[in-house]
Amino acid sequence: MICARISRPNSWVLPSIHQTIHRRAVLPQELIERARLRARSQEKTLNAAFREWPERCASAATGTQDYDQLRRRLNHVRTRRSFTRDEMNTP
Repeated sequence: MICARISRPNSWVLPSIHQTIHRRAVLPQELIERARLRARSQEKTLNAAFREWPERCASAATGTQDYDQLRRRLNHVRTRRSFTRDEMNTP
């Protein structure tokens, strides 16, 4: 565990578990500007969008959940006819 020295001599403090950890990343300026534009289109700041990113990654739906969501979203779509086996298996 990392300890931090405080101003009093011979005193050590353990960092709080809730302390924020800051890391710096070196990214191309063009990439940062594109990300900023995308965040702005979502009516967010780049920092807010970046803070949401780990949550989205950690809670990403599995392929099955994605498929089920798509089916529910497109449930209203109907065709005018039935398809043959060949038509359904053609890429």
